[in-house]
Amino acid sequence: MRIPPSLVLLALVGLVFGHDLSRLLLQRRLRKEDPQPLVSRQVPAPPSNTFNQITNHFPNDPFYGPPPANATFLQNYIVNDTFYKAGGPIFLLDSGETSARSRNRFLLTGIVAELAQATGGMGIILEHRYYGTSFPEPGLIPSEGLSTDNLRWLTTDQSIADIAYFAQHVTIPGHEDEELTAPGRPWILYGGSLAGAEVAFVLREYGDVIYGGISSSGTVQAFKGYPQWYYTIQENAPRDCVRSIEDIVDKMDFLINTKNAVAQTELKTILGLETLRDIRDVALTIAFPIGNPFFYPTSTWQELNWGWGRRRRRSSWSLTRSLRESTRPRCRTGGSHR
Repeated sequence: MRIPPSLVLLALVGLVFGHDLSRLLLQRRLRKEDPQPLVSRQVPAPPSNTFNQITNHFPNDPFYGPPPANATFLQNYIVNDTFYKAGGPIFLLDSGETSARSRNRFLLTGIVAELAQATGGMGIILEHRYYGTSFPEPGLIPSEGLSTDNLRWLTTDQSIADIAYFAQHVTIPGHEDEELTAPGRPWILYGGSLAGAEVAFVLREYGDVIYGGISSSGTVQAFKGYPQWYYTIQENAPRDCVRSIEDIVDKMDFLINTKNAVAQTELKTILGLETLRDIRDVALTIAFPIGNPFFYPTSTWQELNWGWGRRRRRSSWSLTRSLRESTRPRCRTGGSHR
């Protein structure tokens, strides 16, 4: 089966001009071909399924050390076949750094559902290893038992191999009599951020298995420290607040650069962070309301344009109000959240 060229064009529009425009164009196409709104055809959250996934796809690689306790583990996945027609493509969403269940909205009403509706395809969310309930080590859960030894199966190579192996071997409940595996059936991947990077890596390493993919904001280049993450905030946040924050940062840098241990201890006490030994941990902690890229998703500046509600928007504007009360000129809390 060949994917219609118009859908490939829509994917390219998304890569060049952003998801909002590609989504608008796709919705216009869907209304022409199927005037029944997508929301009226959505179904309740589908049940979870499990797949026997290989723990170590590279048993001959000495990097991974001794064999795992279990050769396979149960990897969680969710299927939405509401729009599926025989012969249709498979759209797989990589859950990334969260559980499959928390990505349901994309499967039911988001881009995966829209693409499935447009093509008579099937949508699947595959849970990333070490998230949700998909843990390779027996009895391992996120809140306990994590160690360097049992985290050795958490690598990019293993994760993208999971996707290729799943696409080649899964049997979808309710469709046991139909051959849905890759490469015989077109599989198209979708992912954003971390998952977007994995989509790109899968296409590079397993292009003979996977038909295609959309890498949205794929993080394919790593930066140590990555101060550039804060540049957008510096350029777009309320100017008076930015100046106050920059002044605070300059003072902290001075304490660090002069190695003034007494002043650093006093600062940590003022902030209620006296238990933190390393001043870098202090800086990381107080950076959180501005937007801390190491703890995500958060209620910080990055989420202001995502429409996740007032609770999600609280931290950035709370910082703004705090600076307004303690500094002059006053910081503004009004204006656009975009």
